[in-house]
Amino acid sequence: HAAHEALQGRGGSGVDVAAALSGGLVQYTKTGRRRRNLAWPAQLKFALYWSGTPADTVAGIRRYRQRASGTRGGALGIAAERAAAAWAQADVTGILVETRRFTDELARIDTELGLGIYAAGHGALAAAASGDLVYKPCGAGGGDVGIALTTGDGLDAFSATALQHGYERLPLVLEPGGVAVAEVPA
Repeated sequence: HAAHEALQGRGGSGVDVAAALSGGLVQYTKTGRRRRNLAWPAQLKFALYWSGTPADTVAGIRRYRQRASGTRGGALGIAAERAAAAWAQADVTGILVETRRFTDELARIDTELGLGIYAAGHGALAAAASGDLVYKPCGAGGGDVGIALTTGDGLDAFSATALQHGYERLPLVLEPGGVAVAEVPA
């Protein structure tokens, strides 16, 4: 966490560093900087999409802190806790339902506070996600990457929609191992 702050400055959650070090699926709590590895449910499919627009996470967090009152984040926190519980139980239906509730609450806060989380095409992709497919911006939103989750066969069609909005599907897979240091012989 100290290395992350030294590189990026204060404001980052540390979740990206925890995920990189742990590998696989990580449940991370900023308070106390706790993390635990979870199993990815076999029937849950995902795809990550690059917006083509970099986002400034630190500026996004600063904007939220300047505009939000203490009560606005409460519903979002509850939605995040419910989604985390579904992930911890590997409840695929619960993961999709609670992630959709989280994204709906995030979109409400984004609209209310004018944060730009759903900018750079994230709003269009979220609106295009339906049925058992859920889309959410990752990180502070406003660009960078988003993720689609589903149990169905809709990722290819959704990827075509994402491409129409200028997004690129990233050829990534879940890596169970984290960052490793290897010594290369000279």
